[in-house]
Amino acid sequence: MNLFRGKLQTAELFPYPEPLNDEQKEYARALVDPVHKFFKEVNDAVRNDDTSNVDSKTIDALWDLGLLSVYVPPELGGLGLCNVQSVLMAEISGGYDLSLSLMIGAHKSIGTKGILLYGSEQQKQKYLPMLSTGRVFGAFALTEPGSGSDAASIKTKAVLSPCGKYYIMNGSKLWISGGGLADVFTTFAQVEVVDPQTGEKRNKMTAFIVERSFGGVSTGPPEDKMGLKCSVTNELFLDDVRVPVENVLGEIGNGFKIAVNILNSGRYGLGAMLSGTMKTCIEKAADHVSNRVQFKRHLIEFENVQEKLAMMATYHYVAQSLTYMVSGNMDQGSVDFHLEAAVSKVFCTEAAWYVCDEAIQLLGGNGFMKSSGLERFLRDIRVFRIFEGANDVLRMFIALTGIQQAGKNLQEIQKSLKNPLGNVGLVLAEGSRRLGRKVGMGETDLSPFVARELQNAAKQCAECVDMFSQTIESLLAKHGKGIVERQFQLARVADSVIDIYTMATVLSRATRSLKKGLPSAQHELVMAQLWCQEASNRVHRNLNRIHSPAFRDHYQRMALVARNVSEPPQTKPAKKDSPAPTVNTSYMANLFRGEVEPLQVFPFPDALKGEQKELVSSLVDPVSRFLNDYDPVKAEANGGPDEATFQSMWDMGLMGIQSPEEFGGLALPNTGYARMGELIGAVDLGLAVVFGAHQSIGWKGILLYGTEEQKQKYLPQVTTGGTIAAFCLTEPSSGSDAGSIRSRAVKSADGKHYVLNGSKIWISGGGLANVFTVFAQTEVTDAKTGQKKDKVTAFIVERAFAGVTSGPPEDKMGIKCSNTAEVYFDDVKIPIENVLGGEGNGFKVAMNILNNGRFGMSGTLAGTMAHCIRKAAEHATTRVQFGQKIENFGNVQEKLARMAMHQYVSQSMGYMISGNMDAGHKDYHLEAAISKIFASEAAWYVCDEAIQILGGNGFMKSSGLEKFLRDIRIYRIFEGANDILRLFVALTGIQYAGSHLKELQRAFKNPTANLGLIFKEGSRRAVRSIGYGGTDLSTFVADPLKDSATLCADSIDRFSKTIESLLIKHGKGIVDQQFLLVRLADSAIDIYAMSCVLSRATKAIRENHTSAEHEVLMAKAWCVEANDRVRINIRRINSGVFLKNFDTMSSIAKNICSQQGIVQSNPVGIV
Repeated sequence: MNLFRGKLQTAELFPYPEPLNDEQKEYARALVDPVHKFFKEVNDAVRNDDTSNVDSKTIDALWDLGLLSVYVPPELGGLGLCNVQSVLMAEISGGYDLSLSLMIGAHKSIGTKGILLYGSEQQKQKYLPMLSTGRVFGAFALTEPGSGSDAASIKTKAVLSPCGKYYIMNGSKLWISGGGLADVFTTFAQVEVVDPQTGEKRNKMTAFIVERSFGGVSTGPPEDKMGLKCSVTNELFLDDVRVPVENVLGEIGNGFKIAVNILNSGRYGLGAMLSGTMKTCIEKAADHVSNRVQFKRHLIEFENVQEKLAMMATYHYVAQSLTYMVSGNMDQGSVDFHLEAAVSKVFCTEAAWYVCDEAIQLLGGNGFMKSSGLERFLRDIRVFRIFEGANDVLRMFIALTGIQQAGKNLQEIQKSLKNPLGNVGLVLAEGSRRLGRKVGMGETDLSPFVARELQNAAKQCAECVDMFSQTIESLLAKHGKGIVERQFQLARVADSVIDIYTMATVLSRATRSLKKGLPSAQHELVMAQLWCQEASNRVHRNLNRIHSPAFRDHYQRMALVARNVSEPPQTKPAKKDSPAPTVNTSYMANLFRGEVEPLQVFPFPDALKGEQKELVSSLVDPVSRFLNDYDPVKAEANGGPDEATFQSMWDMGLMGIQSPEEFGGLALPNTGYARMGELIGAVDLGLAVVFGAHQSIGWKGILLYGTEEQKQKYLPQVTTGGTIAAFCLTEPSSGSDAGSIRSRAVKSADGKHYVLNGSKIWISGGGLANVFTVFAQTEVTDAKTGQKKDKVTAFIVERAFAGVTSGPPEDKMGIKCSNTAEVYFDDVKIPIENVLGGEGNGFKVAMNILNNGRFGMSGTLAGTMAHCIRKAAEHATTRVQFGQKIENFGNVQEKLARMAMHQYVSQSMGYMISGNMDAGHKDYHLEAAISKIFASEAAWYVCDEAIQILGGNGFMKSSGLEKFLRDIRIYRIFEGANDILRLFVALTGIQYAGSHLKELQRAFKNPTANLGLIFKEGSRRAVRSIGYGGTDLSTFVADPLKDSATLCADSIDRFSKTIESLLIKHGKGIVDQQFLLVRLADSAIDIYAMSCVLSRATKAIRENHTSAEHEVLMAKAWCVEANDRVRINIRRINSGVFLKNFDTMSSIAKNICSQQGIVQSNPVGIV
């Protein structure tokens, strides 16, 4: 990859490789059907996952097919496939069973490849037939408990015997894929080597071929992992193992090079497997959105769904293109592909994670169920970003290896300038290149290599190449060797390389398709154009950040945040603040109107009164002790808490926290509820759902809307009487479209009861509950018109009423401790007095119950995030890699800082909303929806990053993090899918704004009577038009936060102006502009987040909290990032280029659905 040297080697990229001749194509084609047949008829991926095993029949079939020996030459028993042919096989297998694919790959790609690449003729003759047809598995044994990604620091030692005939090896290896199956191991150990020139003795890594039959080789039990369960992973123990000297692989002391080259040689294969996985995920998503009807339309008709599907397809296209590019170049003779292979591994593993996660989101609750197969793929995919080179380490490898090449090039130029006459050509070439940059032309021109339709995209790529080259040169000039410590910058260098290489790759492939006139050519064209637009924007953003003093300061702040996370300051008890004034309109609703009411967020609320504060404080210790004794692993394995756990929760009052004292409850305010949720969320989210589903939505409707008689009857039962309550809204056909439920309740002729028929799905606590808040269609007569129509009505239904039954517990990805079941209602007689909230008011009742409960998720998930951060910080402060604790690495600091900031924002939102609710605020539905969206996505991010920091340890069940990740996944789906809630935030807010504009229009009809309103609006528009912006938050924040308040105010003004212009442009038609609405919602979320943290950090400063300095750092860093996102989103809303991009996405998505999956074939045209 000459990109770092300021040159794009077009011969490496154009034309797209065509390495297979007709004979090779025919051979590959002959394998395709048998491989598909094996995965459809022989292999059972679900059974493999459930049993953590592959049966002997399946393994025998694998050997018979030759899939375990694809690279080995036919004369030694293998299929003798080239790299592209192997990629094709891996792509097929990855679409069915990623775990089995990895088992195959661990044997053929790294277990056997070392002998194939470096083995002597005798070693090949002895071992390759065994590993090809002899039913003997091979494994790659490099990683050790203390080394992780720092392969050079392994401690396994091999000492040459006095007779010189064998080495005695001692040590252990960790997380060996196929370790329990293998009988031949490519093993790495330190060997004492004498330098022939100096005579100095030192340890150097050496590779060995080790047989299980050598005495002293043993393996531990299979590891219990998040995924890849049928690919057994074991620890390998080597105790005084005698390894013959003829089993040294390659040369003594060359082990590091051998290990790296084996991994490089196999990395592109990971992309092939994951390309197949992505293809299946997209097919499942396309099938669902094509057939699923919500809000009276097929899901594919919604623009936000189209955007998701288009981006999923484009990510797959890029990943597949990379895989076949790298493997094709290898087959055509490229020997220097280590950077490209690393780029492919990083990109494909992250693309697959994104695609599968989005497929689950599109399927909603169905995606979370095991029956979809998607949750299995997601669990399996997670480790791909960790093994065979953790992506964070590979990013550093890409950046530093490339910069090393660039440095050599600069040294060469410097030498040339010392003797210019002898190096005229080089000097003139460099001078021309720099001059071209100086006048803004750049030297890179891809136009001769790409199709006419892609010229603009090629120009975008070329501009990025030139900008990147200039950045590398300036970094080297400024930092020299010190660049190795600049990991904030290096990560952005690596990401820019990845984006540039992917742009060039898709330009090459799409050009090939256009020139060949392939049926998918137009589809590939629009994906390539879309990708180049998105990727070039990221490159510009990343490179600008490298050069920006503001962002350099920003990263320094994040480093300080990370250090504080590793050594958290102790917080002094807070002084009591006065409650925020009661304001009965929503801060966010006003924001959509273009008005800012600072008193709705400043000062940060401290709504707990003296007695309430004492009560909440008195609960913390007993609840904490209860949770310390509670076993979340056992509860998950048993499918729920045991009787003793439930009894303890009843005894402590945890099941009736907000129920009034007269009904046996604790009568805690919302802030107290949030605090209890935070404690539980730090231990077990499954238990948190049990806790929350019962009271936050299960019986909350009775508290909010129940008659006095209903409260007297039911609240004591659900508070202290051992009766579980459940909320029954979702139905098989309705999902997020609550208004379309089909359950029906018909009033009896005597008017004394209703007869209810229908069913509800995914009911939390459905199999345990005895009291249900149920929603059904009822015939209601309009009092004014006399017209009859169906309206949703809420009912209190007892299991004791005849006809109420529930199905078996659902088999889910996570929250297994929470019973989830279908509930059936067959001719259930409900007394008329059990109508809840009045006939026909059910939709309002349901929405307000959900709104009232959503704020609690922020507190619960803040607890989860705090736990994940503690785990990550403990690991970062004790784990040594590359000679130092990993907390010292800039990329780890950035991760920890962002994790801490996300937790801080979520916690701040949760307590802001609960505090305002306790202070008397009535209108908080927009804020509650925002907090649910943000906290659920923040928790997913934080837990995922914690796993990445822990590496392989995080993927193991023993860490507890993988369980949190599985549990968290449902939070973005239930109680309002985040995609729906984003539209709710945007459209509800715009409705407020529209009402405000109508008010203005009415005012202008009678200006004399409405001068105040007109002058206020005129003044607001005037300051906008001259570029000042009318919002000023400076008086409400502490002095260190003035600049951050300016960033928030800037975001508010940009947002307000955009709302107004969209309403004028689209009017009621804005409802169909979902590409725009999603960006409005994201901007609103960022603005509310900024407001909350500014308020909270100000409180910390003014009350002299010991954590105040840390909170200020987080608030400042957050506002920089959030303001940047708001600017990007607003710019996209107003950009003709991006509006065209959205049209492109719509076309891509419709193509995907018409084909029910991926439109293009793989590059070799064999399916």
